[in-house]
Amino acid sequence: MTELVRRSNLIMPVNQRRFVEKAYQRGADAITLDLEDSVPVAEKERARGLIKEAIPLVARGGADVLVRINKPMAAEDLDAAIHPGLQGIAYPKAETAEEIAEIDQIIGKLEAERGIPPGTVQLAVSVETALGILNAWEIARASSRIVSLQVGPEDLAYDLGIEATVEGKELLHAKSHIILVARAAGIVPLGLMGTLADFRDLEGLERSAREAY
Repeated sequence: MTELVRRSNLIMPVNQRRFVEKAYQRGADAITLDLEDSVPVAEKERARGLIKEAIPLVARGGADVLVRINKPMAAEDLDAAIHPGLQGIAYPKAETAEEIAEIDQIIGKLEAERGIPPGTVQLAVSVETALGILNAWEIARASSRIVSLQVGPEDLAYDLGIEATVEGKELLHAKSHIILVARAAGIVPLGLMGTLADFRDLEGLERSAREAY
C-alpha cells in the first residue's frame, strides 16, 4: 500500500474569501477548508454554502482538499462538504468507533447520491479527549476511509486540566500511544510535538516539527 504523504496542511476559514482565493499559491500538500474552530457560530451556515465553490479554487495548485467539520453539526457539514474534487474530511474530537462508523455511512450515502466513486472521500481523524485517546485503537479501525490519526493538543490539554506547551512533554504519553495505534492500524500518525496556538512563533514551530513523530 502506498503511504499517504502530506508534508504540510494549510488550514483556513472557508468564509474568508481572500484566504480561499490565494490558498493554492502557498505550496501546501493539503488545504483544509475549515468549518470548525476558525468560523464563528453565527457564520457557520453561510460558510457551508461556500464549500462547493471553494473546493476547485483551492485545488488549482494540485493540493489535496479537505474540509474540517464540526462534530455536533456533522450531518449538516457533511451535506455541504461532499462534492467531486474533495479528497477528505477532517473529523475532530473523535471519541468512539461508533461515531466514526456513522460518519462513514453518511459519507457513503452522499458519494452515491453525487456520483462520486465509493470510498473516494478519506477521513483524517483527530482525538482530543482522554476518552478518545483510550479508544484510539477502536477508532482507527472503525472505517477503511481513515488515512491518518493525530492528537489535538490544545483540546486534549484542556480536557486533562493541564497547559499545552510548545515542547509538548505533558502530552508525550498520549502522542506516543497514537503513533503505536496508527502504525498498527496501517495509517499515518500526524502532528507536531507541542502546541501551535501561537502561530507567529516560527522558532517554536521549527523545533516542534523536528521533534515530531
